[in-house]
Amino acid sequence: MTTITPLSEQSIFDIALMTCGIAEAAYDIALASGVSITDNVEGKLLVVPAEIEKNKRVVEYYAINKIAPATEYQEKTKKHRIFDYTFDYTFE
Repeated sequence: MTTITPLSEQSIFDIALMTCGIAEAAYDIALASGVSITDNVEGKLLVVPAEIEKNKRVVEYYAINKIAPATEYQEKTKKHRIFDYTFDYTFE
C-alpha cells in the first residue's frame, strides 16, 4: 500500500496513471480511499493498494520525465472543457 496526496487540479485518474500506469486503477484507488471517482481529491490522502495491476513502463516513463498530469475540471475557471456551450442535445 502506498499513499499519495494529489497536487492542485489532479484528478483520481491522474493519480492512477502516475502510480499504476493504467486509468482503470482509479476505481480501486477511490474504493480504498473512501472517495468517488468524480470527487475533487486535491489535498486528500489517497490510498493506492499494493495489489493493483500496474503498467510499470508507464509509471517509469512518468517518473523519469517528471510528468504530473493535472486534468481536474475547475468550475470557476472553466478549464479543460472538451465541448463549449454550443454543444447541445441535437442527437438525442
